Order: sequence, then structure tokens, then C-alpha cells
Amino acid sequence: MFMLYKLRRRYLLENTDSGVDDALAIMLATYCHKHNMIDIMAITCQFGNTYVDNVIKNVGYTLNASELEGIKIYRGSDGPIVGKYVSDDYYGIDGLGNSTLDMPPIDVHVESVHAVNALVRLAREHPKQITLIALGPLTNIALAYMLDNKFFDNLKEIVFMGGTLDFDGNSDPVKSFNINSDVEAISRVLLSANCAITVVPNECCKKHVLTWSIYDQIVKLGSKKSKFMKQITDMEVKRMEELEYKTSVELNGGLTRGELVFDKRSTPDVLKNDWKSVQIIKHFNDTKIMQVLLYTVLLWAQIALTICKASKPMVIIDTDSGVDDALAIMLATYCHKQNMIDIAAITCQFGNTYVDNVVKNVGYTLNASELEGIKIYRGSDGPIVGKYVSDDYYGIDGLGNSTLDMPPIDVHIESEHAVNALVRLAREHPKQITLIALGPLTNIALAYMLDNKFFDNLKEIVYMGGSIDFGGNMGPGKEFNVLSDVEAVSRVLSSAKCPITIVPIECCDRHVLTWDLYDQIVKLDSKKSKFMKLVTDMEVKRLKEQPGSKGITMYDILAIMAPIYEDYIESKAEYKTSIELNGGITRGELVFDKRSTPDVLKNDWKSSSNTDSGVDDALAIMLATYCHKHNMIDIMAITCTHGMTNVDNVCKNVCLALRAGELEVYRGCEGPILGHYIPNDWDGADGLGDSTKDMPPIDVHIESEYAANALVRLAREHPKQITLITLGPLSNIGTAYILDNHFFDNLREIVFMGGTVDYTGNIGPVQEFNVQRDPEACAIMLSNAKCGLMSVAWECGLSNIMTW
Repeated sequence: MFMLYKLRRRYLLENTDSGVDDALAIMLATYCHKHNMIDIMAITCQFGNTYVDNVIKNVGYTLNASELEGIKIYRGSDGPIVGKYVSDDYYGIDGLGNSTLDMPPIDVHVESVHAVNALVRLAREHPKQITLIALGPLTNIALAYMLDNKFFDNLKEIVFMGGTLDFDGNSDPVKSFNINSDVEAISRVLLSANCAITVVPNECCKKHVLTWSIYDQIVKLGSKKSKFMKQITDMEVKRMEELEYKTSVELNGGLTRGELVFDKRSTPDVLKNDWKSVQIIKHFNDTKIMQVLLYTVLLWAQIALTICKASKPMVIIDTDSGVDDALAIMLATYCHKQNMIDIAAITCQFGNTYVDNVVKNVGYTLNASELEGIKIYRGSDGPIVGKYVSDDYYGIDGLGNSTLDMPPIDVHIESEHAVNALVRLAREHPKQITLIALGPLTNIALAYMLDNKFFDNLKEIVYMGGSIDFGGNMGPGKEFNVLSDVEAVSRVLSSAKCPITIVPIECCDRHVLTWDLYDQIVKLDSKKSKFMKLVTDMEVKRLKEQPGSKGITMYDILAIMAPIYEDYIESKAEYKTSIELNGGITRGELVFDKRSTPDVLKNDWKSSSNTDSGVDDALAIMLATYCHKHNMIDIMAITCTHGMTNVDNVCKNVCLALRAGELEVYRGCEGPILGHYIPNDWDGADGLGDSTKDMPPIDVHIESEYAANALVRLAREHPKQITLITLGPLSNIGTAYILDNHFFDNLREIVFMGGTVDYTGNIGPVQEFNVQRDPEACAIMLSNAKCGLMSVAWECGLSNIMTW
């Protein structure tokens, strides 16, 4: 080992979920540390092989067995970014093969700083020097980036044990335990890390085993380390045996959809979804709202004083300050001055604009409100998963480009990160704070990740977001604040124990600041009214151009009003609430359980009233040619596409089936709209049961025009006359619509062989070959076709067979 000594010691941080394998790794690291090969700066702990409190204890036992003192241990994440953690007890209930149950208790000193904050601090103090070795899920590391987006820049490199290269996962087929434990965290790291990353995949680990002979020699040494190793590995050693494989198919995966999956272990437990009971505000009293807006915000204080509560609530406003946020903060500052609420802080994050703009906008708003002493904290600059890019809806500054003409102001920003401030303030004022969320829930979700007592310490959360009746502002059922960080909403709904009140977009749409009242306000010669005029000017011009516009929708203002003017709420309901994370069309929709089980909403389906020539297509074409010859139909053309075989074989097979040149044959798509053609030899290498190799060659005449163009042209030349019969994937048809969005209008009808109606698909329980080979093309047809559609489902084919 001494031959590996380096002249320059490497700074190491170990991030661990200490199970048996981690303990062995830490023992090796402690040896290297003692021999000046590395410098272990700290060990950060988190969930994974067991619960985080067990992990801390296990690290303590391991360092004790290694006879190494002085290494700082930090407690970190107790669950993934999305979802809840439940230990599978693979390494026993303690994570060390149940060995610690028989060990004498030890005192493990844990630093008071959270592991994530420790990672950020150490990386800042030692830029480009630290190698971060990740032995478990990447949750701590992803959260460190969320708190400091220079975190990865400050690291030298990351070495990560996780992943699979050759479909030999240890947590699930093609899945590695460390990755699968927090997929969103690995996504954040891979998307954002600028430092070098080295991955040690599962297959590499399996190639290098500690043989039984060497293992036996080690555990017989009689040293403190060897005895410890024997104790913690005993359960795993006894378990080593072959496992039975099971087989399934991936139906939903973006990269693995349609893949046959061989499960080399047992089927994972399916955890029940957690639904949070949420108060939904449906309607305020319009008259009283207008009074509040016109009078309490800008004019007469005595009206507000008459409804002032005996005990004023302590409030934190979490904002992505755009125009609506600014108006809401102005209302909040007035209520603060009138002792109706106590604004403890304003925490900022991305949303309507970039976080640095948000901080500045809050400063301008407080300045216009003539309120000093409110602390401003800078928070998240992007969502938990993905990157943020502003759409500039409220201008490049988030305030309708108004700040471009305003004199610059000095905005004091606290040095503490907004997320840490939220955690600290909630601890200092347990059960007293109403947290009003006017933007994405990123800061709030991350606060829980740093302190899982965070929600317990809050009095309540009031959130402007979501759609309850599919009226969203970002698409049906989708609302901007929710959609900006879907994973954050999921974390809050699945973890929060404090009450949550949601002001959905439908409630906001019912309550507008009418143009008459708006005009009265902006004509007042006050600092507030002038500021309001400046920041709303762009939005007002846009709204007044819309037919039937009655005024400005009061989105965030209503969230501020909800906890202050509770008596003004006329109707609300309490629903169990969750969020869709995975749906292609429905991702980001809040789901409200309005009964014991959620209502089943009807989907917009088309009414059910081109070939990839394989064997079945050839038989179908032969029938069609018979009908054509007997004047029952007029075959105008045959267009070819990929499917049962490659498109060149398809063209050849069609010509073989026709055996005559009177029909036009067009070559079409070589693969699906997204992705590549996947070879399929079900009907042989040629698509016709390998029969063509024994047939005499024929002259294959293919028209020079591309199939999709031919479809467009023929439909235009014969509007409302053509029945398009599709025998394979819909790639040509989808492409034709992309070339001409009147294509479907020009057809009479489409008859489509594809799909499954009773869970008896031909390539999976609910998957049929023609649909699965190009689902995007199918989606184009279903979402755009106005002509008649008739689907001949796979089950129909099974029930109508040609008997022997």
C-alpha cells in the first residue's frame, strides 16, 4: 500500500448511505488517510442502504473500528428529492447486517451544520481541490448545487459508484440502486456539473470480487478491523445464492418504452401514493375585495383597522416577483404597516424572471411601498429538475420592463440562502409562521430536504397555484407556478403535515381588478399608484387588446388576502390532492380527489367508426387488388413505410404481391418521427417469411415522388373522396400532416389497423406493434384528424382468423 503514496495528498469528501459495502470502502479510505495518501475532510451522510440516523451511527462504528478520530460527520438528506424513502432492509434493519444490534453503544459526534451546507462551504474554501466520492444516492450533492450554483465549479471531480452499462442492475433490471434511489438528483448532477465525473458502474464492481479465500484470510486475522468486517458481512455472505429471474415490459419509460425487461431479482414493492388534504378557495366576496384593493391598499387606513385581528399572523412571502407579485407585496406591506400581519422575511427565487431580477424587483416594490427593514433572501435560481429559461412574459426584468427606466436602487440582500433562512425562521417561531407562496415551490421543497421538521414548524402554507377545473394558464389543467417545478410541488404535497390552502387559477380568474377601479388607482398622485402604473403598463396594454377583457386578474393578491381576510372567503372545499409527475400530456396537473377515489375524466377521443408490408399486409393487398379488379374499389396508390421490415424490403414486397405495374408504389418513411427504425425479423429478414430469397427476381418500379408528398397531393386532388387504409405505423400519415395541416381535412376517412382495447396487445399487455413503432405519429393523427377514423383493434384480428 505504501507504494501508492502520492507526494501531494488529495482532499477527499465521502458522501455515504453507509451499508455494508460503504463501511468496507470507508475502512479502506481511513487506511489511506492514516498513510497520508488522502486527506478525508469530512463524511456526509444520507439515506440509502438504511435510514440516515442509522447511517450516521454506522459511520461512527466504522471509524471506531478503524481507530481513526477527528473525521467530521455531517447529517444530510433523509429521503429523495421526489417521493418518500422506505428502507428495504436489504442489509438488515441497521444497514450493517444487523451487526450493531449486538455491539456496545458508542457516542457518535455529529456536526450541527447540515451536510448540504457543509458540502457547499468546504467546496468554497478549497476550490478545485476536492474529490467528492459518492457512495450512495446523489441527493446531498444535487441539493448543494441548488443552494450554490457554483458548487460543481468549486469541485475538482466527482467519483460516483452507480449505474449500469450492460443491463445488469442491482436494484431492478437496468437500474442501479444508488441512481434509482433518487433519479431526480442524478438528473440534476448530470445536467449541471461542470467538474469531471467518473462513474464506477455496477458491472465493473461485479467483475472485481473479494474472493472467498481472501475473505477468509482477512476475517481470521483477529484484528479489530477484521472482527468488525466479519460481523457486518456475515448476513451478506450467507445470502450469496442464485436468484430467479422474472420478465416484464416497460410501458412508460422515455428511453426504455416497449423494452422487454428481465428482472434478475424479486419484483419491487409498489408504494402507495401520498395524498395531501388541501383547502381549495373557490370564491371570495367581490364587493369586499374591491374595497380592500381600492381603499386599504392606497387610501383610507381606518377601513383596514376595523377588520384588524387581535393577534397578527407572522408571514413569510416566497416570491418570483413579477407584476402580480409586486401588487401582492404592496398589499402585504400595507397590512404590515397597519399591524394586521408581521412580514418576517421575503424569500426570492426564479419564476416570472431570473432570481437576480426578482431580488431587485422586491427592492423596488418595498421602496415604492415606503417600507424599510424587511429582510430579503436570495434563493433558488432554477427548478429541482431541469434548467430555467425565462419566457419574458412580464418583460426581461419581470416588471413589464419598467425598471429599465427607473433610477437604480441599492437592494440589501442577506448573505444567508433563502432556503436556510426558511428553515431557521420556522425553527425559531414554531407553529407561528404562515408561509405565502406566490411562485414555484422550489425554496419550500428544498427547506424540507434540509430539515424534515420544516413543515411541522410552520403554521400553514397558502399557495397561489394549480387548476381545479382544467382552466390553466399554461395549457388545459396546467398552471404556471406548478408547472415551473413539478417535483417541488410533489415534495410539498407528499411531505407537508401543516395545513395547505390553495388559491387555484379559476378562483383568480373570477376576481379581476376592473378597468374603472384600475383607472381610479393609477390616477392617484401617490408613490404607490405611480409605481403600479409603471409596472402594469405592459400587461394592461396586452389585456385591453383581448376581446371582452374586464380588468386585471388578481393572482397573487388573493393569496395574500386569504390568511388576512378569511371572512371574505365565500366558498372553499377540502380535497385530497396530489400531482401527476409522469404523464406525457398531464404532467404538472394537480389531481384533486373529489370523492373517495378521483373522478375519472373523459378524454377527447376521435369517434371509431400505407403499408409496412409483412406477411399479413401482403395478404391484405392481395384481397384489395381482387376488389380493385372487380371495380369494388379504386386503389389510387400504395405508400410504403418502415415496420415489419425496412422500407426498401416493403417496396419490394408490395411489388411481389401486385405482380403487375398498373398500381403506383411510393417509398416513404425509413423510421419513426422520433428515434430510429428498429429492425424486426418476426416475418423474416425480408418481411415475407424469408420467402423472397427463393422467388425469381422482379423489376421493382417505385415512383420518384416521396410517399408523404404523394399522400398530400392525392388528397388535395380528390378532396373528401379518399379512404386511407393504413396497415402499418402511421409515420407517412403523420409526416403528410406536418407537410400540409389541411391533409386530414381533405380525406374522407382513415381506417387504421392498430391498437388494443382489452389489454391483449401483440408486443406487450397494452402495446400493439403498429402504434408502438411510432406513437408520435399516432398522436398527430388522433389530435388533429377531423375526418372519420376507424380503428381495427388487435383483438378484432384475433377473433377473426383464417382456420386451418
